[in-house]
Amino acid sequence: MDTRKLGTFLAIAILIVIVVVYIKQQKKTLTRSQPKTEAPRVAAKPPPPPPQPKPKPVVATKPAPAPKPVAATKPKPVRTIAMVTRQPISEELSAFDKDVEEAIKKGVEFLWAQQREDGSWPPHGDPKNAQGQPNQNYQEVGPTALAAYALLASGESVKDPRMVKALEWLSGTNASTAERVLPGLRKSDRTYSVALRCSVWMEADKQDPGKYHARLVADARQIVNSTTQGAYGYGALGRPETKANWDNSNSQYGLLGAWAAAEGNVEIPAAYWSVVTRHWESCQKADGGWSYRLTDKNPAHGASKATMTVAGLASLFVCTDYGRMSTDWTVCREVKNKRIDAGLEWLDKNFEQALTGGNLHYFLYGLERVGLASGQKYFGQKDWYKVGAQQLIRNNAGNWGGVPNTAFAVLFLIRGRQAVMVNRLQYEGDWNNRPRAAAWLVRWLGRTFERPLAWQIIHADTPVEEWHDAPVLLVTGFREPKFTPEQIDRMRRFILQGGLVLSVGECRGVLFNKAMREVYAKLFPGRSLELAPRDHDLYSNKVHFPLGERCKFHVLSNGVRPLVLHVEDDLTLLWQTRNIGTGKWAFEMAANAIKYATGSISALRSRGITHWPAPKPFQPARTIQVVRLAHKANGEAEPLAWERMTTLIGMETQTKLDVVGPSNFASLAGSKAQVAVLSGTDKLELAPDDKAALLAFVEGGGTLLVDAIGGSKPFADSARDLLEELYGRSALRTLPEDSPVYQMTNLKIDRFAYRPRTQVRLNQIKRPQVQVIEVKGRPAVYFSAEDLTAGLVGYGSYTVDGYEPKTAYEIVRNIILYAWQQAA
Repeated sequence: MDTRKLGTFLAIAILIVIVVVYIKQQKKTLTRSQPKTEAPRVAAKPPPPPPQPKPKPVVATKPAPAPKPVAATKPKPVRTIAMVTRQPISEELSAFDKDVEEAIKKGVEFLWAQQREDGSWPPHGDPKNAQGQPNQNYQEVGPTALAAYALLASGESVKDPRMVKALEWLSGTNASTAERVLPGLRKSDRTYSVALRCSVWMEADKQDPGKYHARLVADARQIVNSTTQGAYGYGALGRPETKANWDNSNSQYGLLGAWAAAEGNVEIPAAYWSVVTRHWESCQKADGGWSYRLTDKNPAHGASKATMTVAGLASLFVCTDYGRMSTDWTVCREVKNKRIDAGLEWLDKNFEQALTGGNLHYFLYGLERVGLASGQKYFGQKDWYKVGAQQLIRNNAGNWGGVPNTAFAVLFLIRGRQAVMVNRLQYEGDWNNRPRAAAWLVRWLGRTFERPLAWQIIHADTPVEEWHDAPVLLVTGFREPKFTPEQIDRMRRFILQGGLVLSVGECRGVLFNKAMREVYAKLFPGRSLELAPRDHDLYSNKVHFPLGERCKFHVLSNGVRPLVLHVEDDLTLLWQTRNIGTGKWAFEMAANAIKYATGSISALRSRGITHWPAPKPFQPARTIQVVRLAHKANGEAEPLAWERMTTLIGMETQTKLDVVGPSNFASLAGSKAQVAVLSGTDKLELAPDDKAALLAFVEGGGTLLVDAIGGSKPFADSARDLLEELYGRSALRTLPEDSPVYQMTNLKIDRFAYRPRTQVRLNQIKRPQVQVIEVKGRPAVYFSAEDLTAGLVGYGSYTVDGYEPKTAYEIVRNIILYAWQQAA
């Protein structure tokens, strides 16, 4: 064999052997790696079934108990808000007035219960004395006149069948001819009786004009003709008696009869006021007080008494207002009435003693007349109305010891609580050049708007909490006023708490006008006093009276409402001189100013009620932080709104609001605030970083409240655009009134009330208009084009477009507390 072929053959053979060996080796490896498997089992036959027992008779048994239901998983607890006050917060603020109303109601009920079948009330005293002689203290007509007067003054109707009977009895409708002085008038010759009946006719004629005027004229004639040198005794015979029979108790009632007639538009001779003035001046004691008589067998009758001092003061005020006007009032210098000042000083010194002395109810009726006439808020450093009312409320309210005392008490409570229209500011300077100007202005306003109104004097050093009886602070003068920094601070706080300052320069007082501009610059840096243009609502019948070209207001505004109205014309001269003819425009200017500031003269609060509550300590049930955001859209228009909000929500729900700011938007990232507030009056423009901060705050669980202060359209439009930019055009939706936000347990909002101009704009709608944006399934952004912030301050207003203060508070309260609940 060829050697070459043999080599090739051997190589192939060796290669084949190697391949075979390799294949065998791989088979062994695969066999070792596989798990062992058992052979399949053969199925065994099942065992035979056990023998079946014979069936037993069926025996009734109790059914097995139903299985217990599986306990549901407890939902996450919802935070609840416990109410602290037992009544709505609006009633809490007027608790004193509620007590007064209840006392008046009980007094009225008592008086009606004492009325006799013929319409009269029981007479006072016995017809004859112990000696069988006619008793001069016997009053048959007087108690009926006094009771009817008190009832009419409290608002009882002349058409009430019981009052009809009383007026018929006083008129002598059922009396014999001998018992009537003329057809339609029961005969009486007692000063108390005839004078008090004048008051009845005056009040009745207000409700039914003209019907009782002739009777008022007849009784007034009898009273005026019965005076003896300005004084009165028990008899009112229509002719003077001897001077020796007079006393100051009858004398004050005789004058009150003439005053009631004058108030009822009966012409009283000018000489009458002069002769009565001389009487009261002649019998004033050296200590400033008045006594029952100058001299008497009874020493007590000759000493100054509180009851007679208020009689003397009230009489001098009436004579000052209705008597001959002083020529001193036309010049700008303070004119003092030394006799009135001496009497007021005596009353100051003896006020507390008078409250604990005898004849309390008789005294209080006289005190009320002095308080209203003088404009004094305090006697003896005491608020005379509050002190007197509280004493009556404590002492058997409703029946104060018979018909006369109860009638006196009701008259004190009714007349004393008249709404205070104007506070006149007393300061170091010539503030009182026209001492009766405010009295006549308020009297004219009361008649014009058919509501009894009052005025009072407030000293610039009095705590500002005492200024809120009235919404308007009247500052007048000719020379430069001297205010301390503390007094300016009080004025600022009064304004920021919702008040208005109306300043009037007297006698073209250049110094006063200049000084007041400087005061206002200190009060509100950056805001200026500007002349209102002729198309301003202040001059139009949109407010009330259309005012002519000569009327000029200078206005300082915060962009929501007027903070100051200043007039350089001498309005007080025309008020003081009662010039309602050619000078009527001065009264109309004041009416427009006051109505523009308050919204409604008829809706003013009664005396003693404040819209600004004093903070009270409480144990917080929760603390919620609120941050007010800083921007350039006049967000500080009402800087004290959240101060009042904090007090109210604390009083009602024991919630402590921790209000911070104004803070920049960047601070939201590190704050603990649960609610952020963005409000203003001007067009709102935010930087991109501020927008991002808002988005992050809301995304992180915060709640945003956006509010157009005063209902400002520029702010509302720009804020709405901002929210649509951030969340889309369809994100905003109106929050329905059945929303859980409004229906919170214990905090349900039953009524949504709007301010007058908003009612007109919204066509008297009753539904809330707040809009909301939901984020992650929760209401996270609230937007109100209608004002909430001014409502939180709590003032009435012609200019504000939004919710009434009570509703504004309730909406904001619920937004805050609902946000706190949702954060649980």
